[in-house]
Amino acid sequence: MVSLASRCAESVIRSLELFKRPRGLLLGLALAALPLSGHAQGGRSGQLPSTSNGIAGDTICRSNWPNRMAVPIKITDSLIVSVPVKYIRYELLTCGATANGIPRDGPPSSKSINFDFFLPNLSGFTVKSVREPFSVNEVHVASVASAAQAGFGPKRPAPDSSEQIKNFINGHEANPSKYRDIDGLRCYEGGILKNRNFCYSRRTGQDAHAIFLIVDVPPYARGLVNPLMRADYYSSRYGGIEINWWANAENLPHWRDIDAQIWRLLAEWNVARPTKAAP
Repeated sequence: MVSLASRCAESVIRSLELFKRPRGLLLGLALAALPLSGHAQGGRSGQLPSTSNGIAGDTICRSNWPNRMAVPIKITDSLIVSVPVKYIRYELLTCGATANGIPRDGPPSSKSINFDFFLPNLSGFTVKSVREPFSVNEVHVASVASAAQAGFGPKRPAPDSSEQIKNFINGHEANPSKYRDIDGLRCYEGGILKNRNFCYSRRTGQDAHAIFLIVDVPPYARGLVNPLMRADYYSSRYGGIEINWWANAENLPHWRDIDAQIWRLLAEWNVARPTKAAP
């Protein structure tokens, strides 16, 4: 039976998919208001399968399992990512979806990756944290996928953060006359839902890509356990990718560190041959 935490987390994932498309703005915002008492396992897993090789006591599967690398997932030609198992909750909880202790030997059909890390040291899961609900210090990278997978390409460029904020302003979800600058972001107050801020930043320099976030602000929705900041944006790097992550809203001052760590990890885990298009 799927837990209440899983159902709530899946609702948030659906909202993240919806709020980037104009026709889904209102529904996405409504779904995002659902309380989050747990943590999504990401696009690979869905419902956690039962396994006799799960975590027991202080041992995560076999002793060497967290140090292994997950099977490579191709995002674009220049970004093929093999994520260390210790950054993937689902892999740790199921020992890599093993059968009789034997790890799977083929890649899943997924064309995106998801992983987690923890502030302040930006590390992966521990024996304790892997079974805890979504914590204040946890960053969940819900999806790294190609822009082409989202339907964008040369003839239909992906929107940057300024276009994303305009969509919310035009749809009256964000109030154009009420905004303030916070931690390098321009944040607009919610027009329909007052417990939301809509923030964006246009970057310059070598890391030239923009970011867009929706941030839960007081007064929080009734029953909300974890107020979140949710990032969803596109970058031309690696041939064009979409990044979707969330973390507790208390970590808004650390959004640069969080986002920079995601790019560092992608570069570190990339097993594709270096190309001129890659960072």
